[in-house]
Amino acid sequence: MKQSISGSSGDSVVVYGSTGFVGRIVCHEAQNAGYSVISLGRTKCRNSSESIEIDYSSYNYLLEATADLLLRDNLPKAFIFCHRSRVSPQICDADALLLSTIVEINPYHALKEALIKTRRNGALNIVTVTSNAAFRYAEDVHFNYHIIKHAQVAVSIGLSMIPSSLHVFSNVVSFGEIINTERKEHDLHHKRLFAWLSRCSLNKSVPSINDLARAVITLCKADSMGICGQILTVDSGLSCLTQEFLVRSLYAKS
Repeated sequence: MKQSISGSSGDSVVVYGSTGFVGRIVCHEAQNAGYSVISLGRTKCRNSSESIEIDYSSYNYLLEATADLLLRDNLPKAFIFCHRSRVSPQICDADALLLSTIVEINPYHALKEALIKTRRNGALNIVTVTSNAAFRYAEDVHFNYHIIKHAQVAVSIGLSMIPSSLHVFSNVVSFGEIINTERKEHDLHHKRLFAWLSRCSLNKSVPSINDLARAVITLCKADSMGICGQILTVDSGLSCLTQEFLVRSLYAKS
């Protein structure tokens, strides 16, 4: 029986990147938990009570929108960051890194400035959703992506330490390989990968995108659990295993 994580009547959460791969499911799980969803993104989000279109590279507009959210009668329960940058492959790596960093870090800086200026009291939860590229290097993942994910984790944890009249609880959910339940069929490569991961992981399964979203929604109540500055890894315990065990499992017969 799955644990029910319900938001209080009138509670809202703010989701950045609500139309992306992860953001869509996070919005859905938030609504299932009883929250109303306020989305901030490049396009309108159907899975939200209120959708605000905004350009992440425009800092002043981000700051204005963020400050407005903190001034509302009902303070949002949490700010959830699921957004990702989209940079043309035709520009050089250095320019791409700069543009990606602006897009991915701007929302945090806008929230930081708004938190410093606010005079209201209460608690605010911040949840960053990121891949384990921030902690595990992979040669098949672009170098810039690793750098940006590291920066995202650093700025997220840093928000817990800024001077604000609000009590800020900022945490990170890091995920490895997950099953996209929106797909009815996976290709042969992913089927083999999921089979091997299931054989290796501590609970003999691969987490789904829904598992990831539920972990995010759990941390929307981090203030009630005293959880702050933590990184929650969703990978069925795979990161706890030794290299020797993984190598033996890789070459073991199915």
